[in-house]
Amino acid sequence: MIQQDDNLPGERDLSTMLGCSRTSLREALRVLEAEGIVIAKPGGGRYVQNVDHRLVMEYSFDEHAIHFLYGERPYYFGIVPILAETASQIGINKLEIAQASLLGQPLYLLSPLVGSVYVLIGFVGINFRDHIKFSTKYAVGSALVMIVVGIITGALSI
Repeated sequence: MIQQDDNLPGERDLSTMLGCSRTSLREALRVLEAEGIVIAKPGGGRYVQNVDHRLVMEYSFDEHAIHFLYGERPYYFGIVPILAETASQIGINKLEIAQASLLGQPLYLLSPLVGSVYVLIGFVGINFRDHIKFSTKYAVGSALVMIVVGIITGALSI
């Protein structure tokens, strides 16, 4: 487990240890630096500045709000239009496809395909199952709130 003030391995070694690409690792490290969890010292590598296991577990939940606001460009501009067009050919409204895409967004960080999650759970020494156990109730809860608000406001039909 990585402790506070530990010097992180280099990017190549760290990406090998975590089983992710260096591009995903760099993005995760940028986020961790912005959050004050990791600090980069010029010529001295990166150091863990703040290790609070609850913070990192909660971060994986909070990060979905950022992704909900900014969206995943390849998904929303690449995949969703294809899905919407295909669905419209069998009688499903394109708006319903868009709504379903947004309502599923809180579950994004529960996917085993998100590299930054592996970096975060690797830093604190927990396994993916513990991340799922902790985060699922919040992800599903926020999706249900979105659905209820959508129904109440008339944005979603039953």
